[in-house]
Amino acid sequence: MKVVWEKVSFTYPGNRQVMGDGFSLTIADGETVLLLGPSGSGKSTLALCLCGLVPHAIAGEMSGTVRIDGIDTRLTEPAELAKTVGMVFQDPEAQAVMSSVEDEVAFGLENTGVPSEEMEGRIAEALRSTGLSAHRSSQVDNLSGGQKQRLALASVLAMKPAVLVLDEPTSNLDPAGTGEVFEVLRELKSSGRHTIVLIEHKLDELMEIVDRVAVIDRNGELVCSGSPGTVFFDWAEELERLGVWVPKAVEIARKLSRSGIPIDDRPVTIEQLAETLRRGVLSKPAGDMERTITALCSPSAGKSVPEPQPILLDIRPTSSPSLRSGWLQPLDLQVRKGEFWALAGENGAGKTTLARHLIGLLPVRPRVMYIDGRDCKEYSAQELAHRIGYVFQNPEHQFVTERVSDEIAFGMKSLGMSKNEVVLTVERLLSRFGLSAYADSHPFHLSHGQKRRLSVAVMLAVGQELLILDEPTFGQDRRHTAELMEMLKELQSAGRTIMMITHDMTLVAEYAEYAAVMSRGAILYSGPVDRLFSDPQLLARGGLKRPPAVELSRRLADLIPPECAKTAITMEQRTSRRPGSPGMSPAGGERH
Repeated sequence: MKVVWEKVSFTYPGNRQVMGDGFSLTIADGETVLLLGPSGSGKSTLALCLCGLVPHAIAGEMSGTVRIDGIDTRLTEPAELAKTVGMVFQDPEAQAVMSSVEDEVAFGLENTGVPSEEMEGRIAEALRSTGLSAHRSSQVDNLSGGQKQRLALASVLAMKPAVLVLDEPTSNLDPAGTGEVFEVLRELKSSGRHTIVLIEHKLDELMEIVDRVAVIDRNGELVCSGSPGTVFFDWAEELERLGVWVPKAVEIARKLSRSGIPIDDRPVTIEQLAETLRRGVLSKPAGDMERTITALCSPSAGKSVPEPQPILLDIRPTSSPSLRSGWLQPLDLQVRKGEFWALAGENGAGKTTLARHLIGLLPVRPRVMYIDGRDCKEYSAQELAHRIGYVFQNPEHQFVTERVSDEIAFGMKSLGMSKNEVVLTVERLLSRFGLSAYADSHPFHLSHGQKRRLSVAVMLAVGQELLILDEPTFGQDRRHTAELMEMLKELQSAGRTIMMITHDMTLVAEYAEYAAVMSRGAILYSGPVDRLFSDPQLLARGGLKRPPAVELSRRLADLIPPECAKTAITMEQRTSRRPGSPGMSPAGGERH
């Protein structure tokens, strides 16, 4: 079905307006369009217009017109639109309403009056197309994150919508779960039965199914629209200015071009780039190939090796850290002061649970976790708050005030900081995180990306020694992600210890020195990041995948020297190995 936005704008409560000058775009029947734009530009609002939640269910004022095959969404109730438009949101658990898989898929059918004799076939087909047939009788709570998101998609597909709208459908998923959802999307695309609107920042695996990319700016105005190759290469400088995500293959290809190496094609996937390099400069002798290898490897030089620091966090494998038996396995992890760690693993591996034990939100047994040589059980809640800062996975879970500026000031006031210091710090953080214009807004009225930036600003206001961030870049555009991560590197340089929980393997490769991989409550590996990416079996056990640039180095392994695989193209490690005692930890990682 044809989709049309015509001069659409929307004003939320609190006078926050998106698409102020009116957004217009037409999507042809059967087309798959990727919608890109900076955080807070209105992408999700545009998606909500298609299913009728804007303006029928979400408070605010809408202008302009949205039509689905000629149907005006302003004049049609969401329940009626659900027969034509199916929407999958970021959080699969936010969509689930029933306890069993079968009942969840049947829910929408029952509420729209589908005859019972027809329901059976629809349920079976929806589960088959999403690979969930074997889980028909399963409880929703027992599914993995990827399975829950596939269930959300199955519930939508059972309604047989002509238009599918997916708003960051993999944002909460580990790499394995993301792959599961993308595989379903590939099958849906090949069926030719749907018009698909995608909002997504994990682009590398999506490019093969995208017909067109539409980019909007911070004001919600359409910047450009065209094929992936056209948009990502012809509009590269504008996309960089806007701070939107682009495929890693495009970043690498442009890096090579800036190094004077001709890239004849417009590769938007790692597979395409590898093939372009194979039949191009890497197949040529001497000079061209040597220049290409030099550009690809980008070796880091002149970095000093810092002195080893004392251990800040020491988790000992004496017993389960949890008072609830079986929640976490005995763990063994040591983190030194001033290090940058990534805590990775599949959904439900125990990463967030471990973090909550550390900050005292969950109880811990004595003689298991030590902060700066002192048993965590001996710290009061206020003492832990002074030592450890924590950014929640869901930003809304940590908001306690009704104004953005008050939210940043709250922790500082609680610790007795002077009024002048509080005011200056609030102003500085509002400016640094692009939130000055929202100082008087309610935190819940911000976009998701803005909420995430606020949650990080709140933590940084106090200045604890150990900073734990649960998916810190979730919902962020490219520019804000880079700014946040560089800020964390600056804090590390100033002596802070950073631990980020993340599914983003590119982020791990670019910023972390060390990684701990968890699975089913246990640590499978702790050690240097480069060793993690050289072990495909370990990655698979942890539900992880190689970052795109590391995958490219693997595909070109017969042409590129081994040292290139370690520097991983543009994702060179930004630190040197710290000296320490050699040997492998029981989890299989290198102790340091």
